[in-house]
Amino acid sequence: MQWTDDQRKVLEVVQDGLLSPDGCRILVTGAAGTGKSAVLKELCRIAKNKRLEPIRLAPSGVAAMSGRQGFPNCNSYAIREQLMAIEEQGLKPMFLIDEASMISGTMLTALSSALQETGKVNNGVAFGGHSVIMFGDFGQLGPINKAIETTDWVWKSDVYRSFQRLDLLQACRQSGDSGFKLMLDHIRSGEVSAAMVSVFLEIYDASKQAPEDAVH
Repeated sequence: MQWTDDQRKVLEVVQDGLLSPDGCRILVTGAAGTGKSAVLKELCRIAKNKRLEPIRLAPSGVAAMSGRQGFPNCNSYAIREQLMAIEEQGLKPMFLIDEASMISGTMLTALSSALQETGKVNNGVAFGGHSVIMFGDFGQLGPINKAIETTDWVWKSDVYRSFQRLDLLQACRQSGDSGFKLMLDHIRSGEVSAAMVSVFLEIYDASKQAPEDAVH
């Protein structure tokens, strides 16, 4: 596969970080089409070659739809059991977290605390010194918790500061209308110009009735 410069940098930084005795904590962000999934898949392959066992986590709803492991309840005993099973095979765990925007600060902190309590690697370091790589697009859906009024964003947690952030900015997917995609990218960043509004008004067909469940 031909990697973009951004993707190549992520792969290099993660591989260097895996050599550290304290592991690595890396956040990979990027809009749709920048190749996050391809990088994640490649990291799983690299992990296997380095005698690492990739543990893929995702918010419970996402995991249920994709077959991935749901984000743990952060029970240190349950996590210790899972780590012991991996270590019995002569492997080391590496955590890969999907849909980081939907992970709350509370959930991430609880995972770090649970891994520290296992005391297997370095309980004085975030996540007990285990390598944790998160993937996500913060322009998408955030964490949902009906019990609290304010959003418990992951970046508000202290443990988030232990992550090195790497952004994927180069598009990988081929698009028949790169100009239209560029406008959508500006909209997701809150950068809407009068010229863009004019273009959308030109392609808007007022004669067509919107579906009843459309967002207005």
